[in-house]
Amino acid sequence: MDGVTAVAAELFGPITVSGDSVDPVQTQAQATDESLLNAELKWLLETQTPPIVGEIETIIKSFNTSRDIDKWTDDGSLLVIRSSDLVKGFVTVDGTAIVKGELTLKLPHYNRGNALKVAINPSQPAYLQQLITVQNYLVLAQQAFVRVPRSARNRAGLLKLLTKVSTCVRKASKALSRVREADTFPAKECDAKCFSPDLPEDLIVEFFVKHSSLMVSIRALNFQQQGIPLQIQSKILGKFRNMRIETYKGRPVEILDELTVGSASPRLVTLIRSLNTIAGLCEDMHMKLQMFK
Repeated sequence: MDGVTAVAAELFGPITVSGDSVDPVQTQAQATDESLLNAELKWLLETQTPPIVGEIETIIKSFNTSRDIDKWTDDGSLLVIRSSDLVKGFVTVDGTAIVKGELTLKLPHYNRGNALKVAINPSQPAYLQQLITVQNYLVLAQQAFVRVPRSARNRAGLLKLLTKVSTCVRKASKALSRVREADTFPAKECDAKCFSPDLPEDLIVEFFVKHSSLMVSIRALNFQQQGIPLQIQSKILGKFRNMRIETYKGRPVEILDELTVGSASPRLVTLIRSLNTIAGLCEDMHMKLQMFK
């Protein structure tokens, strides 16, 4: 190597006439950077994901319905429902089901205005489909973390994992704010055997969730008598009022009375807070991963 070539090599790195040169210093630096990145990702995986998984598992465990009647009065499970004198009573929520309860109904156009008591059948509790949906989404989120594939141990894989978990949590939260039409009257038939004694066919009692409140919807029905249209039937019975007619069980029905009452649930408040916590942890971890670009 002549003097000029030696100086150039010292200033600008190795010079070859043909082919590419590899700077060992640069290669070592890249290897060090990659090693540090892998260490950071491993740290995130080992220290940041357990709080997310723990929060998810805590919620899932809270959905496990107990069959021990002595535990049915735990804090937050007993809800008092009242709307003047039209409906009053209580229900006990355990896991995803209403396992106990009694309501006294006094509807203007049903049972001649006399009070009527309905009770939950403890051997066949009324399940809250929205809470079952939340539970299912959280199980999917839990499984996503538990079954972390090797591909998820890099930045792209972890981002994909967090996106999946965040989507599950978002859908779980959405389930608490809306009820599917297919799960309510008139599309869904009321399960009379969830009550003791069985509900009469012309009385509908439904439970659902609205954000942090448990709601009960009550409808008194008048089925069309064979061969007599409801409009004529109502006039015969002296009901000169605006009618609301639906099709239920394939038959036209008039809704005589309709009432929806809610009761704030401490357990639902805790559930929403937990879902928000999970969403916040996922967002925080996502932001940290973005720093590794």
